[in-house]
Amino acid sequence: MQPAHADSRARARIVLQSRLQKAFSLIAILFQHYGINHPFSGTLGKNIPDTGAHVQQLCEALMSVEIHSIWLMPNPADGQFLAGLVADLSGRFGTPVFTPHLTVRGDTDLPVAALDAAIAEAASAVPAFSEAVARVETSDAYFRSFYARFAVAVPLAQLKQHLEPEAAEAFMPHVSLLYGFVPPSPKAEAAQEFQRMLAGRPIAFDRLCVVRSGQDVPISEWAVIRTARLAASPA
Repeated sequence: MQPAHADSRARARIVLQSRLQKAFSLIAILFQHYGINHPFSGTLGKNIPDTGAHVQQLCEALMSVEIHSIWLMPNPADGQFLAGLVADLSGRFGTPVFTPHLTVRGDTDLPVAALDAAIAEAASAVPAFSEAVARVETSDAYFRSFYARFAVAVPLAQLKQHLEPEAAEAFMPHVSLLYGFVPPSPKAEAAQEFQRMLAGRPIAFDRLCVVRSGQDVPISEWAVIRTARLAASPA
């Protein structure tokens, strides 16, 4: 996942919170005007004026905004390798198990159809590629506790430009290997071990995915819902 501050994820959360605050203010006015009851109960439109039924439907839609992300995925072999590292660290520290990925665009409320079109366009423009791990790093952020960092190589920069150009300057490509708050000393020891194992090792990336995921979505509920394979590499 992307860092939880000073990047696209933080900006997306701020924009979403602002939109929801405005929406809920409007909803409160509409509730009062049309006689809509909340919490909603029974069939949509039940016990409210017919003229208010369509307004209640709109309100319910506004209140069920889904958050998604766009992930760049390693090919099956490297995905299995990285998943093994996540499982290893999970066993050591009691942290969640998750699918290794490189987030290109963090939490967004854009419609799935728009995200699907975006990954299809980006995938057609950028061939599958490999990029070496630059180094292993740690931080105090939950979703960036322990990760393999990559340089902003040309293919990564191109994907970011296609999918979130406004956040290109802050892009810090990485694949997290551990989520959570764990004791710093054993984490630092594990980071040194993984640095020796991973630094300079190439990871092959072959597809983009739209994923139902976010900081406020339980990890167990994350799910890939759309996939676009990167273009074939030049011979």
